[in-house]
Amino acid sequence: MAATGTLVLNAPAKVNLFLHIIGQREDGFHELSSLVVFTEFGDQLKISRANGPEIELQLTGPFADKISAGGDNLVLQAARKISFENQPSGKSVRIDVEKNIPVAAGLGGGSADAAATLHGLNHFRQLGLDTRGLQELGRGLGADVPMCVAGTPSWVRGIGDQLSPSPAIPDLPMLLVNPGISLSTPQVFQALKAIPEIRDPVVPVNFSDIHALVKFLNGCRNDLQAPAIEIVPEIADVLALLNCQPDCLLARMSGSGATLFGLFPDKESLAQAAARIRGDNPDWWVMATRASGLNNHG
Repeated sequence: MAATGTLVLNAPAKVNLFLHIIGQREDGFHELSSLVVFTEFGDQLKISRANGPEIELQLTGPFADKISAGGDNLVLQAARKISFENQPSGKSVRIDVEKNIPVAAGLGGGSADAAATLHGLNHFRQLGLDTRGLQELGRGLGADVPMCVAGTPSWVRGIGDQLSPSPAIPDLPMLLVNPGISLSTPQVFQALKAIPEIRDPVVPVNFSDIHALVKFLNGCRNDLQAPAIEIVPEIADVLALLNCQPDCLLARMSGSGATLFGLFPDKESLAQAAARIRGDNPDWWVMATRASGLNNHG
């Protein structure tokens, strides 16, 4: 906590290195298998004392105008859940969210913000909950929230709520590119026509370097990529452009899109590709970042 009494937290973007649909439950939800990492890039939250309502929310940043600050905001839902269940008469707090992650982009921005809120209020109000306790609170907020609470590379199964530690992940220079289009997750699942026969991959015990990881990922897929392209054909344009970059080791869509990622061998080749794509496509959102095996919560 800063000297001013303000707690600053990172809410890192989530990237699905692969995403296999392995079944569908009777309630309509799909079972999946995915290897998830978190980037150094993300939203930032600040929590401080307030004199007004019990929970005050302020939104800033390039994507602040794309989300509501009303009661359906996941930050407010997370704040109310942890406050009311653990400290009903807690003092008022103000939560400032710098919204840098594109909305409805397959990067788990809302879930990341909710997870950071749970972490932040747990510390700010000295509630003493451990990670598992915070994940339990997050389950009712969305399938991605528990993995974002963990904030570390994970092998994710079920509807996104069954987490296992992933093998050690090498540093991954990563380029995130979105054609400037939001994409509804339910709409993408509705466009999914069939579940592929090759379903749940065997994740290796470890990856010696980025090339070993890419070799494994080349045998995997994102099963939501094809239906997402049907809805937003521009995704195919981004994919093609990433694949034609001289040093791109792998290009794929994250989550339900429409953001794609490209993996590069080093930060120099990453920066060069970012400059080329940004220069040729000024209307696209382009972010050079890095994913690692570390917990990226601030």
